[in-house]
Amino acid sequence: MSASARPINVMGIITKTGDRVKRFRDLLWTVLIVALAGWSAYNLGLLRARQGVLPAQEASLFRARATFTPPSSTGQGKSTPAATPARTDPRVVASKTSSSKKYHHPWCSSANRIKEANRLWFPTAQAAQAAGYTLAANCKE
Repeated sequence: MSASARPINVMGIITKTGDRVKRFRDLLWTVLIVALAGWSAYNLGLLRARQGVLPAQEASLFRARATFTPPSSTGQGKSTPAATPARTDPRVVASKTSSSKKYHHPWCSSANRIKEANRLWFPTAQAAQAAGYTLAANCKE
């Protein structure tokens, strides 16, 4: 027999593998448990997404946005309920107490800083401009 055709010692390989498993038993169990937990969490998330199930807090958030009714186009300057407006919302808001006469789009961060009692709503930017207001510099479209 040549040196490259040595017989494989199967019993020696099994013995060495068994010794390694015994030596790293705690680590192997930890890795197995973490892997099973991750796999099950991933698959539960997939199942939940397919069924369209939302947690109670998320569901109430979406329900609140779905019940928002836009203000009527009449009644310039009337206060409306607070909601997260879309960027397509034509309304603009200004502060009744501001001396700068600046108006803001509802999605701008400056609009959120105006107290609800001081908010002056206009149906469009043109209506605010006709009333003497100008667009705030930090609130571009």
